[in-house]
Amino acid sequence: MKGIILLLLAVFCAAGIDATAQDVITRRNGEDIRAVIVEVTDDTIKYKREGLPDGPLFSISKADVLMVTYRDGSRDVFADYRPSAPAPGRQSAAGPGYEAAPGLRSGMNYNELLRYYDWRDYYSFTGYERYSPPIMGLCSFLIPGLGQMISGEVGRGIGYLAGMAACCTIMSLSTAVVDSSPSLAWTMMIASYAAAVAVNVSSIVDAVRVAKVKNMYCSDLDQLAFDLELTPYVDVACAGTTMARPVAGLSLRLSF
Repeated sequence: MKGIILLLLAVFCAAGIDATAQDVITRRNGEDIRAVIVEVTDDTIKYKREGLPDGPLFSISKADVLMVTYRDGSRDVFADYRPSAPAPGRQSAAGPGYEAAPGLRSGMNYNELLRYYDWRDYYSFTGYERYSPPIMGLCSFLIPGLGQMISGEVGRGIGYLAGMAACCTIMSLSTAVVDSSPSLAWTMMIASYAAAVAVNVSSIVDAVRVAKVKNMYCSDLDQLAFDLELTPYVDVACAGTTMARPVAGLSLRLSF
């Protein structure tokens, strides 16, 4: 009987380990990335973040990877890997080695974008940012919810602003009962003040995260957008067998 119980426990433990197992990419700096590896090429490893199966596809150079531990326990070690010449590519708000997530469309809100993006994947690059995370955080520090509103999440920003207004209302009401019930007044004042601080800090953190996710989203939309270019040109056209005359026109180039 004891042997059967131990066998069942071992089976349940093994099933639990297998259900939660993920591939682990260990970088040369010691960082572990829990992921689902999609493809391993000659120079890169393509993967999706753990918990974001519909999210963007990332790729990391084998030159930055020390080892990959697969969910079945097997390992690939790249300590002696030597990279080939890197291919030119477009820099994204999520950093190099990044491909836009499929299924994106214009007008998506922050809650929808959380299916595709993790704010921790954001890469601050030297270039155009539609929403600066530090500035959005500062705006929400001055007025809770303002950073979210500027980033296009008006309803989310109004929620934080309403929460702060409720805290201020309770704080002002505490002064009205201070004469009749001082203990109640102090309780209301301390509770409302603590809640106001919590709302303000949460609003700042949320504004920074919203800005990062929105920048990644806007960067992907730019990648997926059509590029239409109209260019004037001048050429020489032959009329008959001997005459030539200059002609002007426009050339149209469409890339996507």
